Amino acid sequence: MSSAKGAKGATYARALDAARLRGQWEDNQQSGTGKDIPWAELIRKYMKHNPNEQITPSVATAEQQIRSALLAFYKDKDFDDSQHLSDFAGFKGVGKTVFEPILPIDGSGQGWSGEGFANAIEQLDKLRSSARNTLTKQTVAALQAFAQFASGQDENAVELLHEVRFLEDVDREAVKSGQAEGDYTAAIIMMGFTVYGMANERLFEKRKDAGYVPFALAGYASSIDVHEALRGGKAAKALRGLPPDEIERWGETALYRNALFSVRHGSTPALGLNALRAYQANAGRWTANFRTPQRLVIFRTYLAVLNQSLVSGVYRSPPAGVELSKDDCRSAAYQSSVMALAASRVEVRDFESERRSRLQADQKNTLNSSGKNHSGHIGPRTTSKRRPAPWREFSPSSSWWTNEFLTAQKTAAECLERTAEFPRAGKVNKAALELADELIKGWRVNGERGGFEADELVDILYTLSRFTFHSQRISRLLFNVLVAAENYEEAKKALQLYIQIVDKAREGDAADAAGLVEEAKRREQGKEGPTKVIREAQDEDEEDQKIALKSEEAKASAQEVHVDHDSDQVYIDTLLTGAYVYTLYLHDARGGDALARKASELLANNEVGRDHVLLAKSKRISGAVRIAYSRQENNALLRPQQQDDALSLLKQSITFDDQSSETYYQLAQLQSELNDIKSAVRSARRAVELEPAQVEYWHLLALLVSAQKDYRGALRVAEEGLAEAEDDDEADQESHEPVAVNGTSANGTLSKLSPVASANAKRTTLLSVDFPPSSRQRSESILRLMITHNALEELVEGAQAAIEAQREIFEFFHNRLATHQHAQRQIVPSSSLMNGRPNANGNGTTGVVNGHSQNHHTHRFSTLLHGPGQSSNRFHSLTGLGHSGSGHNLWDGTNNTVSSKHDGGAVGASGNSAQPAVARDGEDDHVPITSVEIRNARHHKEEVALLSSLWLMAAATFRRNGSLSECRVAVQEAERVDPACGDVWLQLALWFERQPTEHVDEPSTGLAIQSLYKAMSCKQDHVGAAVHLARLFISNPLYPSLQQDAIKSGIPSLKDVASPLPQTTENFQASKLAGELLTKTQSRKISAPTPKSDSAADDRDETNSALVEERKRAATLSMAEGLLVNLTQTSGWSSPEAWLYLSKVMQQTGRPERQRECLEYALQLERTKPVRPLTAALRPSC
Repeated sequence: MSSAKGAKGATYARALDAARLRGQWEDNQQSGTGKDIPWAELIRKYMKHNPNEQITPSVATAEQQIRSALLAFYKDKDFDDSQHLSDFAGFKGVGKTVFEPILPIDGSGQGWSGEGFANAIEQLDKLRSSARNTLTKQTVAALQAFAQFASGQDENAVELLHEVRFLEDVDREAVKSGQAEGDYTAAIIMMGFTVYGMANERLFEKRKDAGYVPFALAGYASSIDVHEALRGGKAAKALRGLPPDEIERWGETALYRNALFSVRHGSTPALGLNALRAYQANAGRWTANFRTPQRLVIFRTYLAVLNQSLVSGVYRSPPAGVELSKDDCRSAAYQSSVMALAASRVEVRDFESERRSRLQADQKNTLNSSGKNHSGHIGPRTTSKRRPAPWREFSPSSSWWTNEFLTAQKTAAECLERTAEFPRAGKVNKAALELADELIKGWRVNGERGGFEADELVDILYTLSRFTFHSQRISRLLFNVLVAAENYEEAKKALQLYIQIVDKAREGDAADAAGLVEEAKRREQGKEGPTKVIREAQDEDEEDQKIALKSEEAKASAQEVHVDHDSDQVYIDTLLTGAYVYTLYLHDARGGDALARKASELLANNEVGRDHVLLAKSKRISGAVRIAYSRQENNALLRPQQQDDALSLLKQSITFDDQSSETYYQLAQLQSELNDIKSAVRSARRAVELEPAQVEYWHLLALLVSAQKDYRGALRVAEEGLAEAEDDDEADQESHEPVAVNGTSANGTLSKLSPVASANAKRTTLLSVDFPPSSRQRSESILRLMITHNALEELVEGAQAAIEAQREIFEFFHNRLATHQHAQRQIVPSSSLMNGRPNANGNGTTGVVNGHSQNHHTHRFSTLLHGPGQSSNRFHSLTGLGHSGSGHNLWDGTNNTVSSKHDGGAVGASGNSAQPAVARDGEDDHVPITSVEIRNARHHKEEVALLSSLWLMAAATFRRNGSLSECRVAVQEAERVDPACGDVWLQLALWFERQPTEHVDEPSTGLAIQSLYKAMSCKQDHVGAAVHLARLFISNPLYPSLQQDAIKSGIPSLKDVASPLPQTTENFQASKLAGELLTKTQSRKISAPTPKSDSAADDRDETNSALVEERKRAATLSMAEGLLVNLTQTSGWSSPEAWLYLSKVMQQTGRPERQRECLEYALQLERTKPVRPLTAALRPSC
């Protein structure tokens, strides 16, 4: 019987210990026999089967009363974990942590009584006094101190723990090793340590005495030390996902309060950061709904401390190989070692390695080091004093910080998915706004990266938008990050929502202000009778009494709303960014102009208009948008005025801010468009001086120098720009070598606790610009400069030298820009092809291109591009011109605007010509939905356009070098890449003209004309195709079927367009000339003279034949004139070739005065023509 009684005693002892450890103080408990019983019954059974144990059941009874009373009291006060969302911790003592409300001893409520609470404390005091076991005294003292703390007796709680020498005499090693009596003993010991820390923290908050700080940290550190021993290390993985118990609850409390208190009052910044890491190391194994608000606060603080540590240069990587200090628990050494030991377990995902793997898979942004020594890393080379984005001056010099920040960001995102419901109207979730701010700060100092990182941040911001009502800030931040993610359509929607929210809020503010003014006027006037006034005064008194009750709440709500109220400066700046995005990426210059004008109106009617930097930015973007608007509209009447407005705006911008390189860059382009090359060169040089690392500025300067016909000088500028870009890229790569995570360096050795923050950003960082290029855009700029360098090299050193250098351009594209499989295949031409030498077959072409036999893919080429003898009817209809051998139909393409292509220098495209369309990949009709798909589709189109332009560059050079076979191969490759590109068919037409007639089935002129028709069907305002077609009309006016083909292709004639010419003006501007052409139109038809009647039959026949021939000639010239006049009024207004051939039409139609005027205009345009058109050569900008 005694053994059975002893077994039951042990069973109920374990059941009571487990019940206390679970901490479910108001629920029935497991009895160990399979039945759930109330607390009182469990304790009674324990006492029955353990008659010799008096203190344990008495302590358990008192504890259950205390804990259940506190739960009821907190419920009565509506206090729960969500109250912690307002917790904040900043450096130098900023912020505070919420404490639970103090239970009043003289109060009572449903489920709790202050008197009963006090009796329980007294009972615990008696039990502690009667206890003989040291450990029992300590555990009872811990529970009594907790009750005293909960009732506001902080000093008594601290003195009690000092009295029993709790910090000094507790056998920590026994508790940490699990040798203490029962599992709950460890939880009670952790409670005592944590309560000691909390009591000292609250005393510090009350008295502002720094002497309490080490004691508070000592209590928290001691509790964390025990928690680490019991639940850290290997146990952490084994216990992952288990329901939280009292050990976890007190451990989390200590970790949470210690982290925030250490950030505010820690002896070193590293202490606060490691305390946050310690929390993060444990949070991963907790259940999803455990202390979610506290976790959100920690994540927000963690991100903020990471940001601050990077900027201040005190960031240190997570510790490794740390040993626990043997010093007193109140010493900084002990506290630091406990935090470091816990922080060493933090798991940091190696995002940087994953990112490098993706880049390597894409085969882009790979630099081939030249072996130069850049050990003395130089920061950004910006000389401008302008700093619109101060965060760009800071950059993590290793992957440590980036990996840790992104890990914390991802964990925060996962936690957000499990948080609160949508707020009520008018309520602001301040915690959500603060988290968004820290996420954006970290993203910015990490380089404002797009791609996957921007996508993840977009998802988090969308989640945060559900937790606060119509947030201006989150909508604005979402717009900015969507732009970085290259999801421009979605960014447009976010911007529209932001504008709607802000405008509505401002209308509400204005209405409230107007109502107050009206009421004040009414009271001042006092026109109503005295009786009515007295009655109204009485009513107002009653209303005032009602309103007074809610005044404080209303003020607090108003302050909350004000937190999420963007200033005028921020709103205007966002509108200007929107104008930039609309114009550059959405190709909606009209919408961009509307946003820019709205921002200008706000500036004009607001005190913020005194901000000269913002005013200068407004005028710069307004001017740039006006230029783009004029190019898109192509209105000959409006263009001169739009150009004048843009010029005035840009010059005004410089007067307000002469440190903006972007303004000088835009001004230089506009001055070039207005043929003021000297001023344009000065502006471009100034842009280069302010931002020497911006490749586009070097490129513009090289083009403008070439416009002065100094080709050698332009070549030197281009070479210097490329050399600077190479040095900058290599310096960046060598100064940002990858570092491994979790305490190991790249060679596997333990890393030291050394700062890894860099005070200087990358060398390629542009500190003074508002819209810096991404790494991909920078690579594209370098590629475009290489193409211009090649064109200049051909002019200076000959076509053969240019051909030999083109292989390097293809390799650069392959290494830095080609990210899609179709773009990477066969993009690097073989050495023999680039050398322009014949192969063994003697036909000038290579048997193998990029390691692939030409026969392997010959079937993919267009029917136009096969050599002699391959088909007898290749060119008999335009139907064959519409299809590629690859099965892609030209007409299934989509007109998406991408980068312009180089036309090989055959004919300069217009300075404002629209950019060519790119055909859709016929193998996949999937419509992009996700951000990744949208971005990849955009990159695909850009790569197709660039690769096609490279092959066309090669084709033009081969043709000018007389290597016609190689030219044909290059055109084939360009057509395979982008069959819907008009430049492909232009180059084909030029090849046909150079090809001897005996090598093709039809006369070369006819094939060239058909190819030019195809070019214009791909792009209606194709300047080069139109000019060459007019040239062929003029030189072959009697070519068979020329008129019928032209009519079928929609070529304009003088029936549609008239062409009077203005008088020569002193200040020549081609745009104004085109406008005058349109305004002074007059109907005129070219017709042959009617011969006099003759009665002789033979004379009549001869006359009729001459008349028919003359009429054909007149009709052809009429079509050429209509084509050229239409061209010079629209997209070809700045093309000297268009004016030249228009003069030839005037010559052949007997108008010498008009001929002379057109020649003068053509000559003036030719004198200022760069080696490549600016809009085709430069990356699009705004």
